[in-house]
Amino acid sequence: MKNSTNNIIAHRGAWKEFNLPQNSIAALQKAMALHCYGVECDVHITKDSIFVVHHDDDFFHMPIISATYSELKQKSSISLSVLPLLSEFLELIKHHLQTHLIIELKIPEVCTSADKKRFVMALSALMKDYQQPFLFSFITFDWYTAIQLKKELPHFKISYLNGDKTPEEIKASGLDGVDYHFTRFLEHSDWLEKSRQLELITNTWTVNDPLVFQAFQQQTIDYITTDYPALFLEL
Repeated sequence: MKNSTNNIIAHRGAWKEFNLPQNSIAALQKAMALHCYGVECDVHITKDSIFVVHHDDDFFHMPIISATYSELKQKSSISLSVLPLLSEFLELIKHHLQTHLIIELKIPEVCTSADKKRFVMALSALMKDYQQPFLFSFITFDWYTAIQLKKELPHFKISYLNGDKTPEEIKASGLDGVDYHFTRFLEHSDWLEKSRQLELITNTWTVNDPLVFQAFQQQTIDYITTDYPALFLEL
């Protein structure tokens, strides 16, 4: 590993370079073996308030938010596709102690305020068994969910993804970080410096071009999320 500043976050695990399923335990473990700073994973809540690791809102055409975990497992068995639990990821990171887990809260457009509240309260209850804010942090595109989760888990870092808030607005809200697509930082060249001045965490995604990666490294961004962690760790 040549990268002296290990600020690499493996997007959905180290899957692409090793032909592994996205958001799988195997991809998580590969990123851990690479000694990435962190691993990003996508999390949905089921109808019976179980957290599963999956990117899309549907699992084989079944909306996750309106399906029970048992129903999803049946689909998983038929398709031979893996649908890990968030608790499995938390346990692996908890005992590894060297890799950070960045948990993206997936909030489908069909979610009601009640759904979002259920998500926040269930996640807060789950994290009572994982009181290690130095290992676990949260990101989301949904402003309401981010604000409510910060109230319930004040000691955990929570960053915003959507790109429609200034660093000043993020700071005023009580959130901890600006986590925007790299094009937003290119459009607003002063946002990284403003975020530093406000002591906000900065991350950009999903950076797969080595030239873009090196440009952000030169700007001393805190973290960079990529599908190519092994490659970027060697730059």
